Amino acid sequence: MNQQNWKIFNKSGSFLNSYADTYLPLTFIADNLDATGAAAFAVTNPSNYIIDVEVTNGGWEYPSDTEVRLDYTFGGYSQILTPAEVSICFKDVSIFNPALVNSQSIESVVINLTPDVSFLYPAITYSSAVFLQPISQGLVETEHLTIIEESSTGVLIRPYDPINPYLIFRFTDGDSEIKLFEIDEEKK
Repeated sequence: MNQQNWKIFNKSGSFLNSYADTYLPLTFIADNLDATGAAAFAVTNPSNYIIDVEVTNGGWEYPSDTEVRLDYTFGGYSQILTPAEVSICFKDVSIFNPALVNSQSIESVVINLTPDVSFLYPAITYSSAVFLQPISQGLVETEHLTIIEESSTGVLIRPYDPINPYLIFRFTDGDSEIKLFEIDEEKK
């Protein structure tokens, strides 16, 4: 399951914005002092290896010699990756500062670390707030969440991973009476 590609909607079809808390953030280092805004994180697989990088903001004004530092929240790992370990694909963007300026933004990043470097799986957790409206004294409404995944071809699919089919949901700072239940979509 590629959790970084998930889209979560509530019962009315509204997209629920979720906050990504990553354990493998990337920092982009450039000699150009105007370079700013780029943000990305690494994604791991169940074998604890980096398989993908999710660029959440491409930024602007990044030169072609930009370096990437990989930080690991657990274990104190922090390393500037060599050109053999990382490649950056740039895209041209136009910014107004206040005049029009053509610039480079980070489009994608590929990390190729040796197999002896492993990290935590999953290397990212998501959190979001779902507000339930009171409907009567001591009761709240129910909320059904629909989770879909955007595939590499752009098609929306139901996420499923036969190796690791379990999703873990946890309520924090909420009502202890709220319970989760499963719906088997295959059985009627």
